Amino acid sequence: MSDQAVTFSIRRLRPDDAAAFQALRLRGLLECPTAFASSYAEEAGEAVSAVAERLAADVAAPGASGVYGAWQGEALVAVAGLARERMAKLSHKAMLWGMYVAPEARRYGIAQALLQHVLAQAAAEPGLTQVMLGVHAGNAAAIALYRSVGFVGWGTEPAAACVDGVPHDETWMVCMLGARPPKPSVRPAWAVLVHSPDPDAARAWYQRLWPEARQVHLDDPAPFDLLVVDGVRLEFVRADAKVASGRAGTVVYWPVDDFDQVRARAEALGATLYRGPMAIEEGWRMAQFVDPFGNLFGLRGG
Repeated sequence: MSDQAVTFSIRRLRPDDAAAFQALRLRGLLECPTAFASSYAEEAGEAVSAVAERLAADVAAPGASGVYGAWQGEALVAVAGLARERMAKLSHKAMLWGMYVAPEARRYGIAQALLQHVLAQAAAEPGLTQVMLGVHAGNAAAIALYRSVGFVGWGTEPAAACVDGVPHDETWMVCMLGARPPKPSVRPAWAVLVHSPDPDAARAWYQRLWPEARQVHLDDPAPFDLLVVDGVRLEFVRADAKVASGRAGTVVYWPVDDFDQVRARAEALGATLYRGPMAIEEGWRMAQFVDPFGNLFGLRGG
């Protein structure tokens, strides 16, 4: 998050916000095609008047369902939709949908504030006890954001969406409105920094070590490439006088299903055994290795 203070306001969108809403949503569909069930091609040709009609229907209907937006001055910079189930047996649930924050408005707390506002509106609605959402299983930042406002994951749907022929898993989360837990003081780690004299070479090496890793490119606030391995971000930075590459300090252990197979792959790629293997609980083994850049990493598995 940036230390720069920003001013923004949050309110429910009205029919006269249709053009701004459509423009921001289309930005999201272009930037993050795997984050939405819909696509840019499906929505780009929709008339603004049709969007306005839907917003008008939301405003006219009782309850909290609708689209909410965060504004910086006259600019709409973030949106999130809430849709309560209409069937009687499901009416205690609502779905959070279409969450998107413009890149220039990220890291200022706007996303969290918008979510808290939407959840407060939902909690005030009689009989509504839980809000559901689906999020790309590899989007560790979004999952961490949702956890910070009270959502918990309860399952992952394999190949929930197929984008350009590539299947993408989706993690399902729920926020229980009547018993939302306080924000935990400690949350699971979700990013590991790997220091190296050559960050690009280190990233390429770990991509070969973890071929299932997802490559992510960020442009805000500066171009940056990283890997996501099972929801954990691997970020590669240049070693310097303050933090050098080497074997001192914390060792990150990666869980593996086939210890021998992953060990063999690591050693074939140039890693060297540093300590172990040793037997641990439940028949597992653990060992430490030195990567080609001098850093330690660990493996645990059967």
